[in-house]
Amino acid sequence: MWLSLLTLLVVAPVGLAYPKGAPVESCSHMTPQHGTSEQTTAPPYELVVDKISYAGGEEIEVTLRRTDNRAKFRGFFVQARTPGSSDAQGRFTEFDSKTKTVNCGGVANSQNAVTQTKEDERSSVTVTWTAPANRTGHIQFRATVVQKEKFFWVTSVKSAYVQDPTAGPLPVIATSDNGKSGCGANKGCYQNPTGCAPPSCEYFFSWQTSGNNILFEISG
Repeated sequence: MWLSLLTLLVVAPVGLAYPKGAPVESCSHMTPQHGTSEQTTAPPYELVVDKISYAGGEEIEVTLRRTDNRAKFRGFFVQARTPGSSDAQGRFTEFDSKTKTVNCGGVANSQNAVTQTKEDERSSVTVTWTAPANRTGHIQFRATVVQKEKFFWVTSVKSAYVQDPTAGPLPVIATSDNGKSGCGANKGCYQNPTGCAPPSCEYFFSWQTSGNNILFEISG
């Protein structure tokens, strides 16, 4: 009996804690229960959208893709949220056979999040999100991305904001180094003095692409 048990322990495969996708219990925090914390390095993934603003009931194409040719992913969890809220907005209406919806917020058939159906390496995934009939404010898509069981990102894979024209100004996105993160990697930067980070710069200018959009940041 001990030999049989030992054999099972040795040959049991190591995989994702939830190989068939994120459970509804993860809706608010979006954190995999893999026994470790998320990565603090810049993620080799990005979320891009095909629109910069939206109207009620409008469809938006959302793509999660790698930015490093070696960085395929095995798991993902995508939601649309408004600034400062953990509630998933809208619904996902088109996706491939390796993707399924999750009903977050305790509402049956809400289909307001998407995740994988099985542990399978992917380079990208594209889904269609449909906005609520009544606009709810600026929308930002967020993704948890699992490269392998102990390597995942939760808070740093985000799209550009999709604006609600009837809402107020876009929120200011704070970063730990005041915008310098990613310079020379996933965005271009021009600053004086060279290598400075705001607010110690005389001026700071950065640019990066998000789908068909170009995002600019200027400070001085």
